[in-house]
Amino acid sequence: MLFCIGYRPFCMANKHGCTGKAVKMASVVFTFEENKITAHIAGEIDHHAAAALRLEIDERIISATPKKLVFDMASVSFMDSSGVGLILGRKRLLESFGGVTVITAVKSAVQRMIILSGLQAMLEGQEEIKKEVNV
Repeated sequence: MLFCIGYRPFCMANKHGCTGKAVKMASVVFTFEENKITAHIAGEIDHHAAAALRLEIDERIISATPKKLVFDMASVSFMDSSGVGLILGRKRLLESFGGVTVITAVKSAVQRMIILSGLQAMLEGQEEIKKEVNV
């Protein structure tokens, strides 16, 4: 296996269904407003990316102790169950000191995972998705 900083590991021998192409892991950029942090996430959120994002987001939450955390998913092209765990873990962390967590700008590629996991209750400003599953 080869590893590149900022990239998901891939297998040169094409074992385990690997394509042999490096795919850019998710990245996060933060914006801060009074008592609110917005995590603008881009790329694919899989097991490898979720671990790195978790550390970075937790560091910001702990240092700033915001009342609101917003996951801006506008640039997320893929998310598996690791992304769901990432969101739920940060939600619990924020709730431990009275904060709330919301998700915005979900694209169709991620929408199904949001609905299947029950996270649609955390969506902000996307009423069409909430109505689709009768939330």
